[in-house]
Amino acid sequence: VPILTMRVIAEERKQKTDQLLYSLPITTTQIILGKYLSLLVVYLIPLAIISTYPLIFAQFGDVYLPTSYGSLLAIFIMGAALVALGVFISCLTDNQGLAGGIGIAVILFNYYSVSLSEYVSSNVLGSVAALAVLILLLGAIIRYVTGNETLAYGAALVLLALLCAVTFFSSSTLEGLL
Repeated sequence: VPILTMRVIAEERKQKTDQLLYSLPITTTQIILGKYLSLLVVYLIPLAIISTYPLIFAQFGDVYLPTSYGSLLAIFIMGAALVALGVFISCLTDNQGLAGGIGIAVILFNYYSVSLSEYVSSNVLGSVAALAVLILLLGAIIRYVTGNETLAYGAALVLLALLCAVTFFSSSTLEGLL
């Protein structure tokens, strides 16, 4: 997925061909949606080939087809989410190598997030601390993407105030959250 998505927008911006796309009589949303759907079709081609495997294996033994195709559907949905994330990361930078590297890091973080969650305390204080870190990270992302410090700080402060209010009034809801 990072190999597919790293060039989508980053290379357009680097070679200045994005100006040609923006001059077309279509919206930016349509451009991004078209690129996303084309990447999804490219991702779907190997999955279509793999979808024949359960039928082939069923010729030689017992295969529970609903589980096999349900797993393939889950792989497709996860891949679609990762493709969307890769396109977003490609929008953030001009360097396709950096976009690919960040994409790999995000996918690995997603994969190991279950193992990493064992290191976060399951009590209220641990959940509040982890959520506070995520809120601050979201504020930093908003600041980087929009360049608007007021929006980033405002969103982070509102979310932190909401977190404090939930912690103060009903702290038991946050226990074991992460």
